[in-house]
Amino acid sequence: MGTRKRNYDEGWPFGRPVVLHGEDAVRFMKEISEPKPASEEERRRVREAGELLQHIADFRI
Repeated sequence: MGTRKRNYDEGWPFGRPVVLHGEDAVRFMKEISEPKPASEEERRRVREAGELLQHIADFRI
C-alpha cells in the first residue's frame, strides 16, 4: 500500500467510518457488553440452516 491518504468514499462498501461520542458511545458499549438472548424463532432458523448445510456437505471423501 502507498502512503496516499485514503478517501473513505472510494472502495469502502459501507462508506465513511462512524465515530461515536458522549451518550451514544456509552449506550453502544453497554449494548455490546450485554447482548440480548436469541429468540426461539432465531434459534429455529439457525438450527434449520445448520441441518441443511450438514445435509449438503454429507458426502464421502
